[in-house]
Amino acid sequence: MELVPSNFVLVACLLSLLVMVRVRRHRRGSARASSAEQLDTVLAWPPTIVAPLNPDEREAYRLLRSALPNDLILSHIPLARFIRVPARRSEGVWLKKAGRLRVDLLLCDAEGLATAAVAVRAAREPSRATDRRERVQRVLQAAGITLHVWTAGRFPDLEEVRGRFSQPAASRRAVSPLPESAFDVTDAAALPEVTELGGLAP
Repeated sequence: MELVPSNFVLVACLLSLLVMVRVRRHRRGSARASSAEQLDTVLAWPPTIVAPLNPDEREAYRLLRSALPNDLILSHIPLARFIRVPARRSEGVWLKKAGRLRVDLLLCDAEGLATAAVAVRAAREPSRATDRRERVQRVLQAAGITLHVWTAGRFPDLEEVRGRFSQPAASRRAVSPLPESAFDVTDAAALPEVTELGGLAP
């Protein structure tokens, strides 16, 4: 008859021990969170300056600036910054699948609207970068924006660039953009999910 009280005491002790362990873990987690919140990010991660554009991108930028001095030229711009999808679509899905992709160089008119984009690809490009650029190109085409792909080491010369972009900025957009259905990013097979912010370079 004494086994029942003994078992009860043992179970009670085990439960008390589990509660104490959970309380300690919770306190440690709270302390870490508080410490992280109070952490001075400048002291913890001393910032250093890095070049936002690689050498090939800088060369492409200078070429565009020389050929088109009156254009607004931006670099590494996410698609979601200059393209919008129909309001009835899920913006969250759009951002997850395509909106966070970006273009290397973006040409805009005087009002800041995109007119064309330039992708700077490496001479030897990994398949992942190619797939990413093709997804970018599909979205840009649907929006009526032409993507010009320049290969490192084989850029067009100044006169070629002027010729390609000779028409007024506002008229550079593709004449026949794809129908609205082309913006449908709910098809996971058509536009794989983007899990990281990636550009057109590897």
